[in-house]
Amino acid sequence: MPLQKKKSIRTSFLRSCLGLTAAVSVVLSVVCVFYVHKAIDTQSATAMRLIITEKTSRLNDDFDSVENAVFYLANEVLSADCAALSENEQYRADFEQQISSSAQKYAEVLPFVKTAYVCLSPDVFQNPLSVYILRTEAMGISVFSKTDFNIAHISENEPKNARWFFEAKQNGFPAWLGPYQNHNLEHVASTISFTVPLYNADGVFFGVAGMDIEVSRLRHAVDNVGYEAAFGFLVGNTGNLIYHKDFPSGLLASQFFRYEEISRLSNFFADEFVDTGKAYKFRYQKNRFRLILASMKNGMLLALSVPERELFSLQSKLFLRLLLIFSAIIIAGVLLSNHLCNRVLNPVLTLTNTASRIAHGEFTASVDYRSNDELGTLAESIRKIAIELKEYISHIHTLAYKDSMTGVKNKAAYIDAVRLLEKRITEDMADFSVFVFDVNALKKVNDTLGHEAGDALITNAAKIISEVFSDCQIFRTGGDEFVALFESSDKEKIDEKNALFASKIASFNKENPSIEALSVSHGAAAFSKESDRDYSAVFERADKAMYQNKQDYYCAHAERRRT
Repeated sequence: MPLQKKKSIRTSFLRSCLGLTAAVSVVLSVVCVFYVHKAIDTQSATAMRLIITEKTSRLNDDFDSVENAVFYLANEVLSADCAALSENEQYRADFEQQISSSAQKYAEVLPFVKTAYVCLSPDVFQNPLSVYILRTEAMGISVFSKTDFNIAHISENEPKNARWFFEAKQNGFPAWLGPYQNHNLEHVASTISFTVPLYNADGVFFGVAGMDIEVSRLRHAVDNVGYEAAFGFLVGNTGNLIYHKDFPSGLLASQFFRYEEISRLSNFFADEFVDTGKAYKFRYQKNRFRLILASMKNGMLLALSVPERELFSLQSKLFLRLLLIFSAIIIAGVLLSNHLCNRVLNPVLTLTNTASRIAHGEFTASVDYRSNDELGTLAESIRKIAIELKEYISHIHTLAYKDSMTGVKNKAAYIDAVRLLEKRITEDMADFSVFVFDVNALKKVNDTLGHEAGDALITNAAKIISEVFSDCQIFRTGGDEFVALFESSDKEKIDEKNALFASKIASFNKENPSIEALSVSHGAAAFSKESDRDYSAVFERADKAMYQNKQDYYCAHAERRRT
């Protein structure tokens, strides 16, 4: 019987250690890849959702402003004496001047409005009144002019110069129209319109009031996405592509079949993919993208698409780090197996536990082990992964919640804060105050000194608000609008902050006499458990106080009101 070769305990121990080390490395690598990918995927989807929420909220605010202005204009027309409009030339001339002035006034405060108009029907009036106010740009300043327009000269069968009139007449109710090619501008351009059909006391249609927005004015919200290689696009309520980086003039849905990638992309325009808050995968120009869609109140869709390589740019670095970790663990297992129990095993377990915590999203987990050997390399690699992940997640969070111009929180953060306050109100745990701010004379400064001077007003206002209300949450909710949320309803503290804010504004203007004077209207309101049932009640009181403050300011400084 042949002698059996003796097995070395050392060799068996080494093999066992190496096998265990390799297995732990592989498992750890797989776990890290899985959870890191999942964490980045979740955070990226959240960032995209917050960005598109803020953009649609801003656009919907703009559309609300247009609707309100058109309804005001329509109410003025409905208050007219129709009989006098037909028979009294002087009354007609005075009324036309009044409507022209009102249309221009409403359009002036809405920088995205291209035209404002009131047109009476030739079926009711022999000489129908037509007011058509057109905005043009001259050296960066908006200029308004009244354009000759006569609806009686336009056929309903070929309405290219008055599509808004005939579609509003056909609809019979206030609605958003378009987009369509508007031939009444200084150059033919794609526009969308909000129109209100006008009916007399007998229910007879006698005219239309409305406003147009040039589609190109909406592109700033589409192009400025926040990611380097990302892009957005607009889809109409009929499924047409209104704007896309490769189709800036739009594309009809009937032409999608000519472009395979656009045709595939159009599958996501269905209702089941809109307003879900989810980011969907698709390929475009040989690259992988994530897509999220949201609807707007005028029926259009806003879509945001970001390349996956940008969303997951950190992963390639992480894979290299994991390869280094794997190699370091193997080397450490070979070189230090003899000292595993006393000098290696415990540090390895500590590092494994730390890496696992980091992989599960606990990026603040500390790596305390330091040495000049392979385990030190492993510890340093894990430490760098934790730092890079923390910085990347912080970058995504900042991108989603911070206003890039002023450094304060943006409207998406404000929406989340209001949602939290509403919850605290229902739980009877709320105690807060709301401060509302609006920069005065901004439009006047933009028109006379340029947008750089206007931006300086906004940033200076934000700086002073941040100094005075440093213990509050501060948000930029609009172009020149800010809100501060203070976790107290103490009237004395509110009065102290208002007084300090006024003092800071005065000091700033005194110390900076060479620049345009800064003035900020503001109002405040405190939450009352006895009378307030939701956040909006408190905000409305603060907003009303701010507008009263603004009215008082313009009464005293009429020269700073935009004319």
